[in-house]
Amino acid sequence: MLAAIDTAQASVCLEIYTYSADALGERFLEALVRARQRGASVRVLVDALGSIGLPTAFWKPLRAAGGEARVFKPLSLDRVGIRRQWRALPD
Repeated sequence: MLAAIDTAQASVCLEIYTYSADALGERFLEALVRARQRGASVRVLVDALGSIGLPTAFWKPLRAAGGEARVFKPLSLDRVGIRRQWRALPD
């Protein structure tokens, strides 16, 4: 994947469930920023639950370079709707 990002000329669209701010995550971020600096369109979508420990500021370098980073299904208490939608059980 890193090689593909490093050779991308037109666009990079990365959708991933688990993303961490570890050494590998940093390598991907750096490759994404380089792709954007080459003029490629860069868009990243990570899952909120799968990437729960990822700080919001992690994507600042990519955004500063003109890339996009978004979170799929941001976590909120509204997602725990089972308590709000109760109904009486039949006898």
